[in-house]
Amino acid sequence: MFADKKILFLFAHMDDETISSYGTIRRAADEGADIVVCCACGLGRAKGEGQDIRRAIFGRYGRFAKTVVRCTRYEDLSLTERTAQNVFDDAVKTYNPDIVVTHWTGDLHFEHRLLGRASLVSCRRAPGCPVKQLWHVS
Repeated sequence: MFADKKILFLFAHMDDETISSYGTIRRAADEGADIVVCCACGLGRAKGEGQDIRRAIFGRYGRFAKTVVRCTRYEDLSLTERTAQNVFDDAVKTYNPDIVVTHWTGDLHFEHRLLGRASLVSCRRAPGCPVKQLWHVS
């Protein structure tokens, strides 16, 4: 299912991908996918805060050594529609994923909703868009 796929997991905060998508990330890694995890927010957190869950789970699984983790320059609770769209557009252009996994558009957290909605624009079927599948998780 995931062999030879490029998968972008784009979430608002540093532990969101682990909480919502760890099983999918692990399966994709097992099957040889090229995985990128992006977090829109992280600036201003205490060192390591929000990453203890990720380290506990991901740290024991060697395949994730090839997983790229990128955090942008935004602080928690600072995303706007414009910045969320910029984060998504930049990530899709940079990584050219086949599959994108992100927040559900109806999530309770406003930054999660913003990224979910931004994904609809960045991943729409338009000339030049590499995304073949868009998955929303809660």
